[in-house]
Amino acid sequence: MSDDFDPETLHPEDVPLDSDYTGMGTPECPDAFTIGDTHYLICSPTATSSTICRSAPALGGPYHD
Repeated sequence: MSDDFDPETLHPEDVPLDSDYTGMGTPECPDAFTIGDTHYLICSPTATSSTICRSAPALGGPYHD
């Protein structure tokens, strides 16, 4: 962890991976990648037998399903 990390300065709107996984199990196998000008975040919640993909025009989000 970097020396300038300060958890007091984090806000939910600043955390692109923040999401409600209630009833979906643990979000496993996260991956982030860029294709063209679009940034993608994917994960596979254990209780869904599927993969969730979110995308955004900027790396910092906001991300949309």
